[in-house]
Amino acid sequence: MLQTRRSEDPVVDALVKGNFDEIIDDDVKIARMLELAPYGAEADVSGEGAVAFVDGLRGAKISISSSTSGFLVRASDVATLTAHFERRRDHWPRCAWRCTRSRRESTR
Repeated sequence: MLQTRRSEDPVVDALVKGNFDEIIDDDVKIARMLELAPYGAEADVSGEGAVAFVDGLRGAKISISSSTSGFLVRASDVATLTAHFERRRDHWPRCAWRCTRSRRESTR
């Protein structure tokens, strides 16, 4: 038994039909559009040196936004994100970052 307040729900429809292809296809389209893992790379940057670290990334082919813990840094792929982070290696001891990619997490 499943109870929901929504009269039409794509997940419930998929359960009833036993076909999840449409939901998966929609999720993949959204993930690609938003460059979410595994179709993009993102890192959460926090700590005492986060502001200086992120300021040095501005202007690169990445996007930077505020997050609850510091900053969310995103790039189209892991290689691009990693290359920009390597250039800021001098700031690593003063900040922490966690990179999410391909549904796995790497912590520095």
